[in-house]
Amino acid sequence: MTFPGGVSRCCVPVLLAAATAMVCFQAQAEGPVLRVQGNHFVDASNQPIQLRGVNMGGFGPYAIQGWAWTYTQPRTYDNWGQQEPQWPVFASWGINVVRLPLNEASWLGLTTYDTAANSNGAPDGHSPAQPGNARLADPGGNYRKQYIEAVQKATSLGLYVIVDLHAAAPNVTLECAKQAAASGTENYRCTSAPASKRVPMTPFLPEYTQSPLPDADHSTTFWTSVATTFKAYPNVIFDLYNEPFIEPWFSPPGDQWTAWLEGTTVPFYYTGGSKPKAVNEPWQSVGMQTLVNTVRATGATNVLLCGGLGYAGEMNGWLAHMPKDPLHQLAASWHAYPKSSTVGDSRASIPAWGTVEYSYVEQIAREVPVIIGETGDHSADGTVGAPFVSVLLPWADKNGISYLGWTWNVWGQQDHDLIKNFDGTPSDGYGVYFRDHLRCRAAWKPGAPACK
Repeated sequence: MTFPGGVSRCCVPVLLAAATAMVCFQAQAEGPVLRVQGNHFVDASNQPIQLRGVNMGGFGPYAIQGWAWTYTQPRTYDNWGQQEPQWPVFASWGINVVRLPLNEASWLGLTTYDTAANSNGAPDGHSPAQPGNARLADPGGNYRKQYIEAVQKATSLGLYVIVDLHAAAPNVTLECAKQAAASGTENYRCTSAPASKRVPMTPFLPEYTQSPLPDADHSTTFWTSVATTFKAYPNVIFDLYNEPFIEPWFSPPGDQWTAWLEGTTVPFYYTGGSKPKAVNEPWQSVGMQTLVNTVRATGATNVLLCGGLGYAGEMNGWLAHMPKDPLHQLAASWHAYPKSSTVGDSRASIPAWGTVEYSYVEQIAREVPVIIGETGDHSADGTVGAPFVSVLLPWADKNGISYLGWTWNVWGQQDHDLIKNFDGTPSDGYGVYFRDHLRCRAAWKPGAPACK
């Protein structure tokens, strides 16, 4: 794809092994540019830049769950789920980056298959999920088009964009899913040879069919397509996998971080329902190194993000297992949420994996740039203050770390909602603090007091 306004290229010296080579990075005539230089992000003028912004959750779940239908006839589909932001409002918050989740099934236009009973889907005209039901992951045939338009809109406003693989859809066996549903047994194990071929499963996010790792069935195909689509956008960052995790009872060969880096056989999948929640049927994951190689094989020079384990909340093994990127355009992503969402709980001010994560992230930030890809805090009406992010964000500023809040959606949740209305009205507590801090940082000059 050619970016509107034309594409040019700039070349910079990059250390490759023992030699220094000239590497050409895509650049556009107008709009923002981002690349890695040492342990900082820099812009087109080689000036260090801190990314500060928000996530928007619509494209991750809505199309696949059947909530994209706008209730009109003839049917039209809005993959934002009628949650598209009022884009100019971002400037009033001092936002310079947005993260837009994707699910691979919708981007690839797959037909997926439900693996458990699930109440989602009825508003789109689908029957509520039952094992074996087929589902169009892109029911309106417009998922890619709307997403590309969103990236173009953000780019035209001078924003950086993080493109995120948020939900994966490994292939599973329908016969096994049906047996599991009939049994109602937690962590069901198939007892007979599968009688049906393996097909893409439906990743229902609310009941969490979140896959632990990217899958060999579709994730490389996804990144080949996405990287090819956006490689002419130097403001676009590729977040290779949203929240990798390995359950305590799953012990891959070697160690968990090696599985994260190199891929492994995953012995289970989550169904998206509760009876059973998980089925013991193996599938193959791919590692972060494979995804880095996949993106670079397209010719894309975009900055790449790799999240840690523990739903990207555990960073202790990141440096020792950092993928090799020949362009040295790699950054780390940490998802920092409070250990407790209970108001008044002392744990509400510390990270879910403990305060030791601060030291791990500081170590990483001395080597490569770090983005807090998601964070959140209490946002219920009447909330005063933000015990977690009021500690996290000043610490991030001090250490040159970027950050994005989850989420710029009007969902009315008790936690992690930034806004009450798309006009930018902040939620109580979390939203008010986050907006005021971003505004302070946008206006901050060297030598001025730190933003509180």
